Amino acid sequence: METIYTGNLGQKLFLYTNKDRIYLRSAIDTDISRPILLGTDYKDSLASIVFRDSIHFSYINTKGDLLVRNILDSRIIFRLPCESSPDYISTYLCIFQDNLLLFYFIKNPLNDSFLLHAAFPYKGHFTDWTPIPFLELPRLGFITSGNCLLLSCTVNRETSFFRISENGSHEPAELMTASDIHHKCEELSLPKDKLIESMKSQYEELRNTAIAYRNEANKWYRKYYSKKESV
Repeated sequence: METIYTGNLGQKLFLYTNKDRIYLRSAIDTDISRPILLGTDYKDSLASIVFRDSIHFSYINTKGDLLVRNILDSRIIFRLPCESSPDYISTYLCIFQDNLLLFYFIKNPLNDSFLLHAAFPYKGHFTDWTPIPFLELPRLGFITSGNCLLLSCTVNRETSFFRISENGSHEPAELMTASDIHHKCEELSLPKDKLIESMKSQYEELRNTAIAYRNEANKWYRKYYSKKESV
């Protein structure tokens, strides 16, 4: 898992994993810094986001605990121990109401379904959150507007939406198509152009990140592979 960020001075920041280790590297032009070791207990599901001028990241460690950390502080911000739940699967981070928000799944051992949970790492769990069940593990996406968050859940090219309020209560929303986007925009108190632009922006961000990583990886391989620098 790798994610590329761009700093205020134009430097590239690379957050990536190698086996059970989590690293951070920076690069300006052809100058690449030494790798900074952030963790030695990585198992699965690295997610990250910029929050309060720092990169926050979540993952599941080798013990099965779910952790949220900050690259500027070695302390654990939020921890869910494996002893308190069946398997944690997949973590996601987003920003909602100027707070860091964590989504994660728990696998139900009785029927192999997946329950979606949410928590604020700096504040704790939602007051009124009810786990959302899924028969298959979905991919999540987010659109925020004021006191409302629109959560998209995609499984096998089919997407369902949930409207989440500030206290964590949620309700299903219809799949948004061209014919009903105006209605949903009114329901979410979000201008249509802004919603469309937000969707396009998220797509472009993912696309540009993938392209940037591919280009940087090719450049690193061509210019630095001969050095055989290993981490």
